[in-house]
Amino acid sequence: MKIYTLEEVGIYRILFFICLFLVIPIDRIADYATIPDWKMCENLAAGYWLSFRLSEQQAQFFALLTKITILSSAVGFVTAYSYWILFVSISVLLVYWSQFCYTTHELTPIPLAILLWAILDKSSGYRLDFLWKKKTFFVDKVTSSVITFQQIHFCLIFFSAALSKLITSGTGWVSGLSLKNILLMQNFLFEGAWLNTAFPYFNNWIVSHPMFCFILAFFSLAIEFLSPLALYKKTSLVIVSGLAILQLGILTVVYINFITWLPLYIFWISVGPLNRYINSLKFVKKI
Repeated sequence: MKIYTLEEVGIYRILFFICLFLVIPIDRIADYATIPDWKMCENLAAGYWLSFRLSEQQAQFFALLTKITILSSAVGFVTAYSYWILFVSISVLLVYWSQFCYTTHELTPIPLAILLWAILDKSSGYRLDFLWKKKTFFVDKVTSSVITFQQIHFCLIFFSAALSKLITSGTGWVSGLSLKNILLMQNFLFEGAWLNTAFPYFNNWIVSHPMFCFILAFFSLAIEFLSPLALYKKTSLVIVSGLAILQLGILTVVYINFITWLPLYIFWISVGPLNRYINSLKFVKKI
């Protein structure tokens, strides 16, 4: 596994939180505060143990706090506090959101990724903190483990998904029966939800071809089981690309949008060339 300098970790931090700010549906989550109490799903795991109600003003407060701390984490302003406040505020919103029977596939990994930043990132580069504390803006030749742990977290998400499929559905998933049932159910639940009728047509075509359904089910299970191989340099590109294709396929035929997972893919991009370019800029050297 690669060793990352704190300057590189700083670039990852900026890219991760800017991307998170752009893709996370904070306002949509806060809007759930306008839904009547009787529509809450208190038997859901999170709702059962942590059932609470937010007023519209409270939800808007947590939404604003989440936005501010995402941006302050990106630029490295009061970074440690920003990480922890963001972790708490976004967790409150997601737990509250889950009480309305909303399946939070698209956002479930985000709080843990933020928690890893809070625990492991003590002095990544390119922080505003370093300027007002009169420290050097760059911290080179020092390493950090936060990116490695983010990659491990990414792999464990998919690996646990594969285990869950086998535990829940057994051989039914491998044979394609579970996938076929999911496709049929999604077309029923989301009828008319897509403007382009090609998507439900493609969904129906897959259901009507058992062999193709089996191939897709087998591929999804295989690539998820192999996800830990992404930690090795020689197989990283193939595995991560396969997982991205898997999620695009899920979007196409199951209608679950994983765009909020984009920040997690950033950890697989090499930022070394960008870091060298930034260091070559004359105005940066003066900081």
